[in-house]
This record gives sequence, structure tokens and C-alpha cells, in this order.
Amino acid sequence: MPVGGSNLAAVMINPTEQKLRYGALGAFERWSGESWEPAGAWTMSLASWGGFGTIVQGEARVRMIGLGVPAHGLGQVEYFSLPPLPTGWYRVRRHQA
Repeated sequence: MPVGGSNLAAVMINPTEQKLRYGALGAFERWSGESWEPAGAWTMSLASWGGFGTIVQGEARVRMIGLGVPAHGLGQVEYFSLPPLPTGWYRVRRHQA
């Protein structure tokens, strides 16, 4: 993602033989030119919850939520908003359950 200030949608893809479980908080990282560095955390909101998650700086806490993706399946659509960010490459990583 080269720029911020947008609303985005994400879907968890599970290519494995096992069901995956995850929570509503994930890693947000920025490419330093040599490696992926921590740049905060991202929270999400499912369509049925309404609203958007966001990128948060520092230590983030959210209520433990157990979501799942079936084997060889797709998870629910998750929404989050990006604040304005410095130009660069960013990635979101799997939520931790």
C-alpha cells in the first residue's frame, strides 16, 4: 500500500487443510528498505458489526474475538481505515487469536 487516508477491505485466505482461528487485532508493518518493521497494529470491523477498524500506534488491546476460516476457504470481509501515512510500502499480517 503506497498511501494512506483510505477505507479498505481485507479477506483472510486459508490455503491449509485446517480451520484457522484469529482475533480482531493484527500486525501492521512498514518496509524499511531492508526488512519489515513494526508500524503499529490494525483492528478491523466485520460488515455485520458496521463501522471500520483502524491502525493504532503502540500497544493495542481489543476484546478477544474468535473468528474462523474453513480449510481452503475465505474468511468474512473485514473493514479498516488507514490514517494518512508517510509514503512507503505497508502490510497487514494475520490477526492473533
